[in-house]
Amino acid sequence: MKRLFLIALAVSAALACPVEGYVLEDIVWATPNPTIYDNLTASEAKLGANLATFPLQDGSLSYDQVFDNAVADWNSYLQNLQIQAVDGTDPNGTNSSNSLSEAGFASSASGSDLSGDILAVTEIYYYPGNPSTFAPTDIVFNTAYVWNSYRGPLQTPAIDLRRVALHELGHFIGLGHPDQAGQTVNAIMNSVISNTDDLTADDIAGGQSLYGARTSVTPSLPSAPADTQPFVSRAGDFNGDGKQDLLLRNSGDSSVAVWIMAGLAINGYGVIPVATFPYRVFGFADLNGDGKSDVVWQSLVDASVTIWFMNGAQLLSSVSVNPPAPGYNLAAVGDLDGDGLADLVWRNLSTGDTVVMRNTGLVSGQLSFTQTYAQNVGTQQRLIAAANLTGEGGTRVELVWQAQDGSVSAWFFNNASSVSPVAFGQASAGAGATLQGVADLNGDGKDDLLWLDPSGRLVSVWYMNGTGAPVRAAFQAVPASLTFAGAANVNGNGTPAEVFWKDAQTGALTPSLLNHPPQPVYQPTKPAVSPLWTIQPQHQ
Repeated sequence: MKRLFLIALAVSAALACPVEGYVLEDIVWATPNPTIYDNLTASEAKLGANLATFPLQDGSLSYDQVFDNAVADWNSYLQNLQIQAVDGTDPNGTNSSNSLSEAGFASSASGSDLSGDILAVTEIYYYPGNPSTFAPTDIVFNTAYVWNSYRGPLQTPAIDLRRVALHELGHFIGLGHPDQAGQTVNAIMNSVISNTDDLTADDIAGGQSLYGARTSVTPSLPSAPADTQPFVSRAGDFNGDGKQDLLLRNSGDSSVAVWIMAGLAINGYGVIPVATFPYRVFGFADLNGDGKSDVVWQSLVDASVTIWFMNGAQLLSSVSVNPPAPGYNLAAVGDLDGDGLADLVWRNLSTGDTVVMRNTGLVSGQLSFTQTYAQNVGTQQRLIAAANLTGEGGTRVELVWQAQDGSVSAWFFNNASSVSPVAFGQASAGAGATLQGVADLNGDGKDDLLWLDPSGRLVSVWYMNGTGAPVRAAFQAVPASLTFAGAANVNGNGTPAEVFWKDAQTGALTPSLLNHPPQPVYQPTKPAVSPLWTIQPQHQ
């Protein structure tokens, strides 16, 4: 393997003018899914006194997380290239002889010390006789600098790792420095770092000239079968940081957006195109035991289930799960025995037969399940939620049921093999009340139940207390012109969840704590919020 060239990003002041002028390096990836091992955390000891204090300024818990978010940023714009970022364990950071693409901290690149004004270098390689196609390529971040992650103007002495990673990943996909081609252009790809902290239109146009613009096929979604019923899922924690995140779906092209939340700040995001996918988002739970929530999809055609294994905003892989017998639909997902693996509950609505399939983990790349409990509950009960009603640590949840007369009960499991049922009485608005959200709304560690009255304009909360009687709050009016969108503990366990309200006209989201005035309109730009985007699962 022969090195083609090194490309460095320097420290300097830069002037930028809005001129389109991206530059290509005449080299591209032949594979649509190149893998890069981010060894930033593994090699951070090399920073010595320059090692930042975690969490970083933007809430990131590790350097690898910052790099992963930069990869997701580029991926969200490219159609024919999706970089796969894998957290590595190489303390050397990069190693050109191991035939892997790697990113890490080092004081030298290709045997040469990095000079004081060089922030980072991309070592581009190609195979002999094929100079237009990438071979495994490395990214080196200079240990001489203090690395943090933030937005806005440059700071001293902290360097924003995210904008530098975006720049180097631009080289990784085949972009050069537009300002060195005699142009003045506002771009993250300029040869000197600046106050530009995100990909610009010029950067995106350059990447898309090589790999196409991200598109997706508009699906034809059939109506849900008659035996599909609403199930209210807790929000997911897709990066395992203890803060619940948001997943949104676009009703126009069916694409999925994941927002990694740090409070009300979006600490990472990704957009996953979904082409002709006749499924609904059923819920979120950790099915592979990695401490991160996965996405559970249910077919609108044949009741089959597809599970996306997630790493933050990145889709790693997926598996399919079939019903235990014909006539059964997925009714609930959650860790019923507290072993860290979410279990599946299937139900035949024609007969009332309900079975619990205990998750025993991955076997040869597929999830394995064992039936541990079965009961006929009749056809008058609906399984409406899985919630942590006791506040016990870990991932354990209970199943919440509602009868046709509005009365509510819960199953408290004993290792998923036996059940202790508890009745809680009738929902505040009787049979017409519908459960909309499950989240810890008062910060006591227990999930609470948020109800909507039949008019859709009044909301009430049951503050849960294990097997004891819930405290039932009076109904209060939904903010004018808004509808309930979702609830999530975006600030972490032990804090009250934010309730999100959606403006049907603009798609803007407004968060609020219950019994507090709504906060300013929440309208992040990635992806651009519009009426097409809806927080999932959608229960109304």
